[in-house]
Parts: sequence; structure tokens; C-alpha cells
Amino acid sequence: MKSRFEDYLYSIRQFFLVHDSATTAEISKHLTISFPTATKLLENMEKQGEVALEGLDESSGGRRAKRYRYNPHFKQGLSVYVEKNELGFTVFNSFGEVLEEGTVAASLGQGDVTPLIQLVSGLLNRFPRISALSVGVPASVNEIGEIIHAPQYEGLLGLNLREIIEAEFGTPTTIENDMNAAVLGYCYSDSYVEPSSSTFIYLYFGHNGPGAGLLVNGELVRGKSHFTGEISFVPQSHGKNFGQSLPHEQVSPGSLQGQGTDAVAQLVATFTSIINPHSVIFSDQEINSSDIANILQRSCTYIPETHLPDLVISNWSKDYLRGLQRLCIELLLDQTSTT
Repeated sequence: MKSRFEDYLYSIRQFFLVHDSATTAEISKHLTISFPTATKLLENMEKQGEVALEGLDESSGGRRAKRYRYNPHFKQGLSVYVEKNELGFTVFNSFGEVLEEGTVAASLGQGDVTPLIQLVSGLLNRFPRISALSVGVPASVNEIGEIIHAPQYEGLLGLNLREIIEAEFGTPTTIENDMNAAVLGYCYSDSYVEPSSSTFIYLYFGHNGPGAGLLVNGELVRGKSHFTGEISFVPQSHGKNFGQSLPHEQVSPGSLQGQGTDAVAQLVATFTSIINPHSVIFSDQEINSSDIANILQRSCTYIPETHLPDLVISNWSKDYLRGLQRLCIELLLDQTSTT
């Protein structure tokens, strides 16, 4: 359980990431922190270089208030995503501004995480202010960072990536399923403003097998054993599950036909009848507007149209990376020490 001090520090950092600058009085008022406590915390953050004195406000009759601005480079973050034959990464500051990004050819499919360790090591050497990491994987991950279901990456099954990375570098790390990160990224169009209480389903049919990210009433759903989103197992008609009903080849814009369209429509109907989402999001790498029209038309044969969610197309890659950044920034905000 976090101490009151840790809660205050987290709230102050979050306030600065939303607002350009702040005075002690503004911090005290908006975060319900006593003025002396806010003063002490801000002075300590200034000494460490986390905030800087921007100037003095105009006097309203008393002493002029100090105005502080956050230093976005005080701590930096690193996000890495794992794909079949490559590792992608992005280094960013606390405001989410990208400092460097790229990909390297590598495969972790046999369970050898050496390429990942080498990539992280090189980036930490070049960006010594990196203070937190987030890693996205096309697999189910439990609360301690252990991979518990990886149909396309059997070699990774049972590995605790968080434990491996933190033991190697001593840097706070979070490991997340790719679709969980994507639905978070979609909702956090502004990385620092809490998303609405809406319910979203993000669907992806990629080469790693189909998956989904679920955000219900603004909260990410991971489920009892962190198995949420493994939609290939959802039963469908004719004795098949969703994974068996999809076309075997890679889904691409305009490629869904007949059985494939019906399989997606059944899935949309299933989600609608169970949690009635506001929107179902599809990747622009897989679905176009013509596909959306066909899926909607077919969905209406299963569920009255008035109850169906909006069917939305979004940029999956951007959403995925934005979600990983958000998870990493949460780690930065949550760190107790300002050193």
C-alpha cells in the first residue's frame, strides 16, 4: 500500500503533466494537499531538478507566488514491442515526446530473450535517464509478468519477462498483452487525461492469431487468470470457434468475405449481448469501410441494430505504442524517489 507521501507525489506529477505550470497554492487547492506539505514537496522536487522555478506571478496584494514548471526529461521511459521477427522500440520523455524510435530484426520465438536484453541494454547506456520500461507481447501475461498463453511463441511460455528484465537492469518494468495496450492507447488520445467511462472492444486478427482488448466502464479487464481477450476460443456456429471460422490467410482490408464476415459479425453480436460496448475498434491494417458496412449488415441479423456498437477503424500500431507509453509513464509517475 502506498504511503500518503507517495500518493501526493504521484498526484503532483500527474497535475504537472496535464497543466503547463503551477503554483504551490494551485497544487494545494486542486489536489487537497496542505499548503506546507505542497511547499515542502515542490521545494524537494526543485532541488532534484524534477521541477524548475519559472518565475513569480503578479501580486494580488501579498507575496508573489512562485510558479513551477515540470522538467519532462527528468525521467524518461522506454517501450518495446515483440513481434514474430522484430523488436520495435520507442524512447520518450515524461510528456510522451518521442526521443528515438526504431525496429531491429530479432526473434524470441524459441524463448531466447538475449536480443531483447541486448536492445534494452544498449538503449539504457545511451539514455541513462530511462527510469521505467514497458514491454508489449502477443501473449497472455499474468499479474507478475509471466507469459501464460502464447500460441505463436511457445518458447516464451512460462517465462517471467518482468523478473528477467528487472533482475538484469534494476529498472521498474511492466509486461502487457498487445491488445490490452492497444485499447488503452485508443482511449488515451491525450496521454494524461483519464479516459471516459465508456466500454470499448479492440479487435485484431493479426498473424499472431486473433485477440481483443476490453475496456469496460473505463477500466481495463484482464479477468480471473489474465486470459481475457483470447477470442479464438469463442464458440460459434457449425461447431467451430472464432479462430477456426476466420480465413486462414492474413486478413487485409477488403479481404473478409462470406464466412469471415459472418464470424466477425457473430463475435460483435456476442460482445453486444454480454457487455453492450459503445464501440468496437478494428485495425486499419485489416479492415476498411466496405468491410465495416458488411459486418454491420450481417450483425443486424443477430442483434437489433439499435443495440449494436459503433464500428470504428483506427491505427493499431499507433494505439499499441501509445498504450505502452501510457503504462510506462504510470510507472514513472508512481516512483517514490525524486533522485
